[in-house]
Amino acid sequence: GQVVAVESSDDLDAAIQGRRGAGIFETPLVIVDFYSNHCGPCVAMAPVFKALAANTPCALFCKIDCDESDDLARDHSITSLPTFKLFRRSSEAAVAPATGSTCIATVVGGGAQASQQLTEAIIANLTEEEKLVLERHKGSGAEASQLARLSKILSTDIEEVRALATKPLSKIDLAALSQSHSRAV
Repeated sequence: GQVVAVESSDDLDAAIQGRRGAGIFETPLVIVDFYSNHCGPCVAMAPVFKALAANTPCALFCKIDCDESDDLARDHSITSLPTFKLFRRSSEAAVAPATGSTCIATVVGGGAQASQQLTEAIIANLTEEEKLVLERHKGSGAEASQLARLSKILSTDIEEVRALATKPLSKIDLAALSQSHSRAV
């Protein structure tokens, strides 16, 4: 997973509505780090946030620099830094701008306790399908390597990815899958 810089309300709305970096999930969990480069705890939490992103491929991680985007900070009632907010658009929800009311969890502060709270909030708000992907991603080194290879190989539709997601990685013939996709390209 990567960390995406968000600079405007439109960028944040696009992320929450699943129009930016959503991967295979139609309604991704979006974790937003409201930070400042002048904030010691924010700087200390940056590698934690990056590691969470790398280890949670089924979620979208965004950063909002409150010094550059003070309107977003104000819109989301940010009074302390760092603040982490989790968002998810429900599949039934109409497309609406991201507001504080769409936030499903908030973690404020830095340090070990905030890191633990953020990790727990992310896990608590993953769907069963996302938890399955997360478990596979956390698998053995060989499985993680296969997952990375599989994600590079695949440029396919959601239904095929979902079908593959239900198979153990050891049962997926990556070489055959790679050949079928290279012929299709």
